[in-house]
Amino acid sequence: MNRTVKITKAPFLRNSGTVQSLMFDMLVAMAFVYMMPIFFYGFRVLKNLVVSLAVCYFADLLVRRIRDGKYNFLDFSPLVTGAILPLLFPASIDIGIIVIADLFAILVVKHPFGGLGNNPFNPAAAAFCFAAISWSDKVFAYTKPMQWLSVFGSVSENVRFYETSAKSLGQGGKPLFDFFDVLVGNTPGAAGATSVIVILAAGAYLLYRKALSVQISAGVLIGASVFALVFPRASINVFEALWFEITSGVLIFGAVFMATEPVTSCKHPYAKWIYGLSIGVLTMLFRHFGKMEIAFPFALLIANSFTPFLDKIGTGIDRYTDLTPRLSKEERQAEKQKGGAENEA
Repeated sequence: MNRTVKITKAPFLRNSGTVQSLMFDMLVAMAFVYMMPIFFYGFRVLKNLVVSLAVCYFADLLVRRIRDGKYNFLDFSPLVTGAILPLLFPASIDIGIIVIADLFAILVVKHPFGGLGNNPFNPAAAAFCFAAISWSDKVFAYTKPMQWLSVFGSVSENVRFYETSAKSLGQGGKPLFDFFDVLVGNTPGAAGATSVIVILAAGAYLLYRKALSVQISAGVLIGASVFALVFPRASINVFEALWFEITSGVLIFGAVFMATEPVTSCKHPYAKWIYGLSIGVLTMLFRHFGKMEIAFPFALLIANSFTPFLDKIGTGIDRYTDLTPRLSKEERQAEKQKGGAENEA
């Protein structure tokens, strides 16, 4: 039997879409997420987005030109990275930090490993961790929503900074935000990660477009939820503590937009569940024993490093749960000879 084998480059998708369509869907979904921080903090958020998109896109084009001698104008992956990063930072963040994080994501995390489809770590997560370690006083300085910020320049001297739900839980206290404010994002926090209802709606769109892995996203939230129920950080009602744990930080945003990234996430169905659950548990471990308010990107990087191993585990589970009778070497040879005889007839 003659078969045509088509050789393609990574990343490898298990659906009918293309890399370009997947990245485009991510950008469309994030466009809706950006509406809330722009409403809450003003056009400074839009400025951060435009600058971040430009830096990531043109840095990627430049590296491709140097490495491959050509441009790829239809690669939307640097735009996805450029759109994610400003949403992880507070709206008041200095634009210089975003630019440095953008360059770190493209020049240090993505292209040294071969570019799209070859980077072992999520570029946005690695860039955020680098910025958080380098400028923690600015990365975790959050302003109150409905306090419009100046578009240009530093805002540290003109605004007041507030405590987030993650900070309160880390100190063993109860966040002083009601259910509706948390749902719509009217609480201090990362610019694009506080509006739960908008992020979930964006996730529903990605699910409809088959651009989101249910196993990974659900695994992240289930893993974090079970851990939060068993080991609560605050002495309050257990379900209230669970609500604040799941909605604090960037957990839901990361579960929708970062953990499911096709290059660095698992491919095997069983491995995806293990991968997602691991990220959720690791996030909670970082929250309990770490010092950073936002723990998800750090947990994601650790999970990224085990992706090939987890895929092998998934394949092994398939092998040992397959109930189809296995043929011996002699039986396989007999089947092969039988097939050849039938073809000759």
